[in-house]
Amino acid sequence: IFCRFSTSEAIFRYARNEAFVGDDFFEHFTFNTLPDPTHGKVEYVDEATARTEGLVREADGKVYIGADLKSKTGGRGRKSVRI
Repeated sequence: IFCRFSTSEAIFRYARNEAFVGDDFFEHFTFNTLPDPTHGKVEYVDEATARTEGLVREADGKVYIGADLKSKTGGRGRKSVRI
């Protein structure tokens, strides 16, 4: 593979123009609650539910996004977030 620019040039070509950190992290995203397009065993929940269920949180500049690891799912899918 041939590269037209050096590694040091690449560093100067790319720069972060936004940073999503802190207590407003999730304000930059929309929580999608539509059915899973792959028909998997998952139930996507809204932000309020995700916070209540402990699926998302932010504190001290760190963000957690995860799936429900505790509930018995039965015929429904496991609660999760899709942003």
